[in-house]
Amino acid sequence: MELEEEEVPSLFPDDSWIAVVCGVPKDWGKEDGEELPDNFFVAPKDVYMPDLTAVADVLLGKLGYGTVSECVDSCTPFVFVPRPLFIEEFGLRMLLEREGVGIEMSRTAYESGEWAQAIHLAWMKGKEAKARKREEGETGRRQAEGKEMAEMLVDWVKEWNWERDHACATR
Repeated sequence: MELEEEEVPSLFPDDSWIAVVCGVPKDWGKEDGEELPDNFFVAPKDVYMPDLTAVADVLLGKLGYGTVSECVDSCTPFVFVPRPLFIEEFGLRMLLEREGVGIEMSRTAYESGEWAQAIHLAWMKGKEAKARKREEGETGRRQAEGKEMAEMLVDWVKEWNWERDHACATR
């Protein structure tokens, strides 16, 4: 039975979005001929998740330490499905609220493929921080921090040497 046009779930905010699916077995769909929807792509098994998270506009998944920390670090908005009985959920939600963007999606919306609204909301809430992160980049920020630390160290050494030289001169 084929779904009519209006029955197709709204997976993405618009046709420009793609999904990269992780953790899919290499032989998925080969036996039963099942295929992923349009604009879905399977990530290679050896993909480095922090890199993929860093380049994503929005991540959709379940709450977990690794995912939340990578999203916060890379300023990637995170649409998550709650995990009842996951004792650490409360703390991870608090971290997302304080340090990043977390949008909760109900299990029903997730399973029915009604993702577009949550994805769009997460993207809108996090796009400015994500743009800043992309502009400064990890290297750019580290270079600026390193330069500042080096200048502070040089100033400290100069001050220390001046105080030492003057302390010796006054004896």
